[in-house]
Amino acid sequence: MIPEVIHIMEYILYIYLSVSVGYIVLFSAASHFFKQKKYPDAPVLHRFIILVPAYKEDAVIHACVTSVLRQTYPAELYDLIVISDHMRPETNASLRKERISLIELHEKESSKAKALRIA
Repeated sequence: MIPEVIHIMEYILYIYLSVSVGYIVLFSAASHFFKQKKYPDAPVLHRFIILVPAYKEDAVIHACVTSVLRQTYPAELYDLIVISDHMRPETNASLRKERISLIELHEKESSKAKALRIA
C-alpha cells in the first residue's frame, strides 16, 4: 500500500515539475522569435543639467565624468556640473580641463544633499 502511494506521488511530482520547466522553456523560446519593438526617436530633444556631487571621491570622479561625457545624447543639449567637496587640488585642476563646470565647496559639515542644494 505505501509503495503504491509513493509511486503515485512521484508521478504527480514528475508531472508538476515537467509542466513548470516546460512553461519556462516555452516562454524563453518565444522570446527569441517575438522581439520587443524599439521605440522611435523622440521628435524633440530637451536640454538638461547633470549634477554630480563628489565628497572626497578623487579616485572615482574621473571615471564618472568620462562615463557621462561618452553618452549618446547630443553634447550640446546637456551640461555636466561637478560639485567638488573636499577633493584634492590636483583632482580639481584636472577636472577643469574637461568639458564640465566645477563648483568647489569647503563646508565644515558636508553631505551630498547639502552640495546639491548649494549647487
